[in-house]
Amino acid sequence: MGLRPPRFLFESQGQLSDSEIQAIQSINPIGADSDLKKPEELQPGFSHALSPFPLPFTIPIELSSDESHHLKNVLRLKEGERVEIYDLSSASSFHGVVESTRNGLCKVSLDTVLRSPLQHPRRRLTLVMGLIKPEDCDLIVEKCTELGTDRIVFFSGERSQYSLKGEKAQSRLQRWEKIVRVALKQSYSPVHSQLSLHSSLVEALSTQPPEPGHQEQRLLMHPPSELPTAPHLPEQGVKNTVFFDLHQELALPRQPPLQNIQEYADSYIIVGPEGGLTVAEVGFAKSWGYKPCTFSGNVLRAETAAIVSCGIFRSLY
Repeated sequence: MGLRPPRFLFESQGQLSDSEIQAIQSINPIGADSDLKKPEELQPGFSHALSPFPLPFTIPIELSSDESHHLKNVLRLKEGERVEIYDLSSASSFHGVVESTRNGLCKVSLDTVLRSPLQHPRRRLTLVMGLIKPEDCDLIVEKCTELGTDRIVFFSGERSQYSLKGEKAQSRLQRWEKIVRVALKQSYSPVHSQLSLHSSLVEALSTQPPEPGHQEQRLLMHPPSELPTAPHLPEQGVKNTVFFDLHQELALPRQPPLQNIQEYADSYIIVGPEGGLTVAEVGFAKSWGYKPCTFSGNVLRAETAAIVSCGIFRSLY
């Protein structure tokens, strides 16, 4: 099997005609229940497999100036070479041919939709992350995007040594979005991670209220070794908290394979900042249905805990 062609990013919104959108949706219907297989019909290990399906006609698109520069001047691709295009508007992937590299912006003709032959609802993952050193936050954004994390929600914890407000917050969000785009191209992830930044854990969780009748899994990574001794804990804090192993919590129940994949439509994982969460923050998270979990006794750095948590999740789902 040859190497996968280089990936470029594209936003179809406002660029494609109705007929072109209909042609794509006829082959790659998003959210069409008739195209979803029952969980018992699926085979483990192929949930992210992509197969090419030819389009009924080629669709011409124009890349942005940044993407055109990368195609022409960095990778030095020529007309006639094949590329992969990821549409940020619909989270869809395509194959196509470079038609023109002249006159500034590059033009590509899409001829193939890449889609999974085993369509099924994919469990969505949200990482709720306490702010840590800026370079470590950058690392989290990069690696968790590569792992296919749907949302990365940063918050300034009571023990966070760094805070971002005003113009600094907007500048950092713009930087993270650039990191997400580079990671999307490098990893070929099917998920465009969405980013947000909040002033506190209370504000961050308030954007994710439980939905009636909506099954969710909410886990809080917080090592017991960071907690005060039980006699000094307030009644509504983490006193008498039972800690669960993350891998076991994510993996169970899992028999038969993929039978319970729809049991939880969304999963949320909280990782605190350097120094961990305060007793009040842990108590608040528990009041929102979060269950404390550990890494089998290991105490990891905040950025390591975030990346490992998302990696364990995506290895299972």
